[in-house]
Amino acid sequence: MSKTGFSKSTFQSVLKYYQGPSWFEEIRKQAWDSCCAQSFPSQNDEEWRRTDIRAWDPESFIPAALLENQKSDRNIDLDATSDTADYGGVLITVDGTPYSQKPEHPLTTDGIFFGTLDQALSDIPDRIQSYLSAQALKLNHDRFSAMHTAFLNGGTVLHVPKGVQLEVPLYDICALASEHIADCSHLLVILEEDASATLLHKVVSTNKTLPGMHIGAVDLILKEGSKLNYIELQNWGDEVWNFSRQQALLQNNATLQWTTACLGSYVSKANQEIALEGSGAVAEMNGIMFANNRQHLSYHTKQHHMAPHTQSDLLYAGALNDHSRSVWRGMIRVEPDAQKTNAYQRNDNLLLSEEARADSIPGLEIEADDVRCTHGATAGKIDADQIFYAMCRGMSESEANLMVIEGFFGRVYDRVTSPSIRHQLNQAVADKLGIESGSEHPSFISESTS
Repeated sequence: MSKTGFSKSTFQSVLKYYQGPSWFEEIRKQAWDSCCAQSFPSQNDEEWRRTDIRAWDPESFIPAALLENQKSDRNIDLDATSDTADYGGVLITVDGTPYSQKPEHPLTTDGIFFGTLDQALSDIPDRIQSYLSAQALKLNHDRFSAMHTAFLNGGTVLHVPKGVQLEVPLYDICALASEHIADCSHLLVILEEDASATLLHKVVSTNKTLPGMHIGAVDLILKEGSKLNYIELQNWGDEVWNFSRQQALLQNNATLQWTTACLGSYVSKANQEIALEGSGAVAEMNGIMFANNRQHLSYHTKQHHMAPHTQSDLLYAGALNDHSRSVWRGMIRVEPDAQKTNAYQRNDNLLLSEEARADSIPGLEIEADDVRCTHGATAGKIDADQIFYAMCRGMSESEANLMVIEGFFGRVYDRVTSPSIRHQLNQAVADKLGIESGSEHPSFISESTS
């Protein structure tokens, strides 16, 4: 497969390949112009000072939108396809192309839509146009955002109508299965007034050794009184460059629980922002980061309080082994009108080796005078006595490490109410420690918290 990079000719091919609405084509053209007008960030930029991407070569990848192979030609082994029984809907895309969907039709009788972006542009364009045009696709933040929009190759849309309560979780899987593919997919979730839903979004490589790239975006729109439980499990392969911009907009009395597990990739740089636009909005951000070898995981979070009587609570825990490094930079921003804000952020790190490094940079920007905003960050080494004691009780070293890491991640796990999702988080960590899926390793995650 020839690698054409992100040239003008490649962009013209993308426009020719996708026959979407004219307004969406215009967004792509605006994004391409914005992409050409901006340069890639460097370590001279404060946001990127601790993330080195000089070894990254975008020209060595081909946008998934131009992948010629069809799903029938692929030899795909997705472990995720075997653990979907507990979900009310499952959508799997591979290399930007739909691979499997249940139920087959994305639009249900009560108006819920759960399907690909291409299906949404065809079936419900009136429901998503304003978000894609004005809110979802940010072109000018940096060149990555513009590149994502210009070469967008699909993604997933969940739209829940007013007052509809989704009791059973939904499962969305975005996979890379081919070498040197760049995935530029987009996830858009819209909950109308008093609606509720739970969505597990997994991004994964089917082959951990293949080079790849992800330039993605996530947009969560919560209308008044709606409730969303959103879980993202990032488990890209060891040679994947991952760049992502994610945001949530909360209106009056909306409630969001956002849980992130960052386990894979060679380099990850993600920006996550929650904008509490309406009075009474409540947001909880949970995250685990587990890195080994020479992985670099950089997550920048922002809790943006724009209205009075809003609450946000962030808890991120990171475990680092070998020569890996993590960067967490958190900001609580309180606007002048956001009185009675209650915001908290905390980042704890467990260093499993002498060479691992964790950078934690909490921050506050407060322009209101009647608020409660606090933050904290810690870093410490693993207790060798705990590992020795566990091994004396018959555990292997990897099992002992898993016990300690599970205990360290326990506060985050306990916030996840779904047992099946907690199990997936636990198993992903176990796999990374070399304990194969399905083996009889000890688990210290309590199922009684559901």
